[in-house]
Amino acid sequence: MKNILLGFLFAALWASASVVTKIGLRNDQPFLFFEVRFLIAGVIMLVYAHLILKEKLPTKKDILPIVIYGGLNVSLYLGLYVTAMREVSAGLGSLAVAINPVLITVMSSIFQKKNILPYLWFALILGFLGVSVAIYPLLQSAHATVRGLFILFLAMLSYSVATIYFSGRVWHQKIIVINGWQIIFGGLLLLPLTFAFTNLGKQVWDAQFWFCIFWLAIPVSIGAVQIWLYLLKLDPVRASSWMYLNPIFGFFFAAIIINEPITIYTAVGTVLVLISLWIVQKNKKIA
Repeated sequence: MKNILLGFLFAALWASASVVTKIGLRNDQPFLFFEVRFLIAGVIMLVYAHLILKEKLPTKKDILPIVIYGGLNVSLYLGLYVTAMREVSAGLGSLAVAINPVLITVMSSIFQKKNILPYLWFALILGFLGVSVAIYPLLQSAHATVRGLFILFLAMLSYSVATIYFSGRVWHQKIIVINGWQIIFGGLLLLPLTFAFTNLGKQVWDAQFWFCIFWLAIPVSIGAVQIWLYLLKLDPVRASSWMYLNPIFGFFFAAIIINEPITIYTAVGTVLVLISLWIVQKNKKIA
């Protein structure tokens, strides 16, 4: 029951990120927006881990794996994601994230040099078909662009690789230590882009900015990611099944909070993605 409740909480918090990001990007500089988020989330976790819990600092051998994970999971994934979300609807962002379990399973089989079974190809095609159906009216109504969708797809690839990398290693630190340092390192790796594409003169430091920052930093970066890494350590396949709920929560939040449209295309596309995820979860063997 505890893990089920954590799974629901993770799905709701993770889905809320796309809506809050969309709100935050209305007036804010995208890379600065995320750098501030990373700094706050990372510092809070590391202060708690090292000063309160008295956890040891990562050793020299631990640094490189954490930097690689932070580069994939923060710098590359979120750098691409925040760029894409300027041109893609919040609901669609959640739907795209939901196909990650299929991508993770297919890419796991590739990295492990195992044959990709037919059901996986079918699930992958079905998942992308579902996203394509949901995309159609959004392209017509200027809620998405082709460039934004391509960047979003690259973000999903990066996230899938990061998940495989994390679950494939034996980590010697507690999750909060890994999470805190990977956010800090990921944010540092993203600094060159932040300096290159940020105009401080255009930044609005209002209540909306700080609300979005603290929501993404604490409930999402700390809360949701801690839950995700905990569930991932228990069972990567079962953990990824909670992505089922992301498009449902995502489209609901987007419709209620920022009035994004929900059409029959949205419903059909979401159902196809959910069927794709169900196929993968029902057939856990990848070769």
